[in-house]
Amino acid sequence: MIRKLAFVMALGAVAIIAAEAAEAPTNVIGTFVSAGGPPGVWYKSYGRHFPVDVIVSNMVAIGVNEIVFFDQGGRGGPFSHPTKVQYAKTEAHMGKEDWLKDLLEETQKHNIKVWLAWTPPGGKYPGTDIFGLNDPRLLKLYCDEVEEIGRNYGQYKNLAGIFWHEVDCSEGEDNHADDLEEFSSFCQQRFGEKYAGAAMPEVNSQDKWFRRFVLYRNQVVNNLVAATKKTAAPFGLQMTFCFYPTEGINGESWRWGYEVVDLEALCTHQWFAGFGEEAGKAYQSIAGAWIDFGPSYKGVILPRNYSYAFHGRTLWFFEYRSPIFMDEMRKHYSGIKGFAQKYGDFYIGFLGHSEKVIDLFQGKQNLKNWMGLTSSWQGGDSPARVAVAINPTPFIM
Repeated sequence: MIRKLAFVMALGAVAIIAAEAAEAPTNVIGTFVSAGGPPGVWYKSYGRHFPVDVIVSNMVAIGVNEIVFFDQGGRGGPFSHPTKVQYAKTEAHMGKEDWLKDLLEETQKHNIKVWLAWTPPGGKYPGTDIFGLNDPRLLKLYCDEVEEIGRNYGQYKNLAGIFWHEVDCSEGEDNHADDLEEFSSFCQQRFGEKYAGAAMPEVNSQDKWFRRFVLYRNQVVNNLVAATKKTAAPFGLQMTFCFYPTEGINGESWRWGYEVVDLEALCTHQWFAGFGEEAGKAYQSIAGAWIDFGPSYKGVILPRNYSYAFHGRTLWFFEYRSPIFMDEMRKHYSGIKGFAQKYGDFYIGFLGHSEKVIDLFQGKQNLKNWMGLTSSWQGGDSPARVAVAINPTPFIM
């Protein structure tokens, strides 16, 4: 009885604090939207590849007021707008439509801000020999894309800018074996001495040249963001960045070229996963941080994820399909014979949730209720570095 009373009192305190915080300035709730993922998921239910009216109306219903739209599908993939930029491709499923235009027109009606997610290739740019973020042709491609977006869609005032997504998939693949001269010049400019080695430095934290090689990689990523930022400025478009804290990852994450402080200066916002113990609570102090509570990932503990969402910062979630459009997702995956035989129900067999967890945390109404409560903490004087000391059990019981 004492435990039950304490839990009820705790919930009451949360409700009081939430009610007081509700008077704060407009809260931010953001999500990620794509036209596919997988391709055809919408066609089975609506006979259209991208039913933007259906999607946006559901976003409005749960309180979303910012969207990251995957304008570039896959790693170096086609764009969801007609493009004439050299080497860039237009999404074939789009036909004569313009999915970006459709989305901007629909979201503008509801004052929803839109960011465009672009993901560089995980190797050579498809159909070319372009390789590496410092390849002048790749820099030109993305700067030309920015200019094309600014010219053709700048009239939409809710178009906010570019979201650089998983840049590590490009930089991490590049050994820079052909960039010795550039690396040497970097060392001369930054440290006053050239690098004279015949190959890039081996991994050795005690070697100053290896440490400088890590900083060079950071500079390669920073240059991509800076170049596109400069091109975007005349159109009023801003830069944002998908940041995975490198110390939370096993393996050679030093290869990614991520430097959070430099990127803070270049970007209006940075995205961080806010639901893993190792994934970045410390980064809530980064200016403009987007903190994601991740209700859609496979294998996550949803009670923990939702409880971590009480962090007092802007609230983001990846992604919009599975927790909201449950009937559509089940219809799509149940029609795939191999998937249905292996997993059965998409939510229980594939994502790994129990029926009780699904009843409490999945679906449009649940998401609306939970995000309404957690986002009401935004605007507080001292947002929690770690949201709450939590035990997932009470959320289930």
